[in-house]
Amino acid sequence: MLFQWGAGFGIILSLLAMLVLGAGRNKKVNEQK
Repeated sequence: MLFQWGAGFGIILSLLAMLVLGAGRNKKVNEQK
């Protein structure tokens, strides 16, 4: 159970990290325009 919960939590963190990086890239692109 703990391993499954930890794996799921890791996946959620990965998705959040991708969203944050994507937002940062979008902001940089918008600033260049």
